[in-house]
Amino acid sequence: MKSCTARFLWVMLLSILSTPVYSGAVLVGFNLEFIQTRFNGEAIDGGFGIHAGYEFKDVENWHFGGLLEILNGWNDQSDLWSVGEVMYQSKSLLATARPHDWPVLFKAGLVNADYKVVEQEYPQRLRVESDNGYVYGVALVLGGEDFRLDLLDYKRIKIGNDAFSSFGISLAILFH
Repeated sequence: MKSCTARFLWVMLLSILSTPVYSGAVLVGFNLEFIQTRFNGEAIDGGFGIHAGYEFKDVENWHFGGLLEILNGWNDQSDLWSVGEVMYQSKSLLATARPHDWPVLFKAGLVNADYKVVEQEYPQRLRVESDNGYVYGVALVLGGEDFRLDLLDYKRIKIGNDAFSSFGISLAILFH
């Protein structure tokens, strides 16, 4: 039974990977992301976001586009207790590029983030930041003419002296 299931999943994955991802469409979707940082240890905030963008048709064997992402983290200030824990929210404007018929999407752009970090537990002292920075990343893109799934979506975010890693997955509906 396990062997049959594994073969079925392998065939499904290969069929999805062999289907070229559609370009020349507006995309609107949602994403699930986890933000990881190392402020006096390791802290994670996750959240849901929305995104919208456009990817142009093939230009010199590349698909170029743009993407606006808004992420609202799950943590609230009342959830922050231990040193290093973080609350994170952001808005990103990204340029995207994907080689023709490849399932790899490169992203780079600007980010505006609001975040709070616990610096001291008793009495609780928070460092509150609201600043701009840059972001770059890569994702594995699967899909067809009506939807797109970004798997293994990794982004590195740099704001001032602070750095974050973002891991996520997103689903988008294409309008063409």
